[in-house]
Amino acid sequence: MFSDMPDFNDANKLGSGKEMVDRLTNLIAIFERPALDFSSNRADGDDILGDAYEYLMRHFATESGKSKGQFYTPAEVSRIMAQILGISEAKTGASTTVYDPTCGSGSLLLKVGDMAGTAVSLYGQEKDSATAGLARMNMILHD
Repeated sequence: MFSDMPDFNDANKLGSGKEMVDRLTNLIAIFERPALDFSSNRADGDDILGDAYEYLMRHFATESGKSKGQFYTPAEVSRIMAQILGISEAKTGASTTVYDPTCGSGSLLLKVGDMAGTAVSLYGQEKDSATAGLARMNMILHD
């Protein structure tokens, strides 16, 4: 079965035993470096990763010849949708769920979650496996 997800148990690519453990440990260590901690570089309401992600998505869509609407909902549209839902005035909590049946890269879900008064549970569904992978990455980048 073909999957776009990386296989971190593939001995052909990573070796086996201690060799695999060492390679994966080194990979994780790259992302733990203090130089990659940008949390002190943020202003209130600033979303550096989100802005960078949106920039890359726009250019990726243009370069691939596909409509960027296949990948993400523009921030302006997401903001309006969240306002229409009234999520910022709603009494939300951890049990509040937000679902997008065609989530693309998850940008609309993230905007609605960001505008909610409290943490909410975000759920998305995407038919295209590559785009679903983008949504997973986007969610990880935004915690």
